[in-house]
Amino acid sequence: MTRARILADYVNAGDELALKAPLASPAFTGTPTGITAAHITSGVLPAGVTGGSGLTELSSSVTSSTNFTNATSSQPMYPHLFPTEHVVDSYTKVLIHSNTTHGSTTFTDSSATGHTVTASGDIAHSTTNPRFGSSSMSFDGAGDFFTLASHADFNLGQADFTIDMWVSMTAVNNFCICAIGGYSTGLSWRMREPGGTTKIGVYIATNAHYWDWVPALNRWYHLALVRYGSTLKCYVDGCALNVASGGNPSGQSISQGALKFGAVLAGSTTQDYQGHMDEFRYSKGIARWTSNFTV
Repeated sequence: MTRARILADYVNAGDELALKAPLASPAFTGTPTGITAAHITSGVLPAGVTGGSGLTELSSSVTSSTNFTNATSSQPMYPHLFPTEHVVDSYTKVLIHSNTTHGSTTFTDSSATGHTVTASGDIAHSTTNPRFGSSSMSFDGAGDFFTLASHADFNLGQADFTIDMWVSMTAVNNFCICAIGGYSTGLSWRMREPGGTTKIGVYIATNAHYWDWVPALNRWYHLALVRYGSTLKCYVDGCALNVASGGNPSGQSISQGALKFGAVLAGSTTQDYQGHMDEFRYSKGIARWTSNFTV
């Protein structure tokens, strides 16, 4: 079956994408009972129901009781749109969602390994700036970070990898986004270092790579750091950034160590992330993107 068709005009309201236009006509044919958000997202509708092609991700407001019969522009419907949350596959070694209650301090790795996630500072889930569902992870820039103990999953060597997440920064300083094993023998992905105030960069065993980027505050971005073979790329919202220096990690190896995000491995409060984060994912052995993509 093809995916349900939605003609949308997006507005950013509280970092939540909303539909302000009705469903197109015709939207569905057949007897569309029992349609859920999962059906729409996957593009597989219940038996006997068909639709057009186009955008997908209907929000959780779509339930089995939602009636799509003869939904047309004269019968407006206003569900919300959200980006698609990640799902676990064999390459997923860490995946941390939010989407919980305000103030919760429980953080879970949803990967098959199920690493213990140790939170430092007063990091918590917050409903004030959600990217997916009801909440995101809030960092105050003063000692808030996560640590996952050293494990074979974090022994990358020169293998392909992808680290990606959604971020909304409330301040931009020289802070660490994510680190594995530290600067000297591992990986350290940072804002404004190496390269300076208009750069986002990474050290791989002291070797510097950096790209041009100046983010806006209080705006959600999808960030991705991808290594494949002799290429290292940094993507923002699916677009590869211009490489200012480096970009070829040949011969550069990342040793096993603890994984930390939100701060450098030493825990310096002068290099702590400040803002919100969601859908942190670390993937080993795969370059999830090698060219520009749609988020």
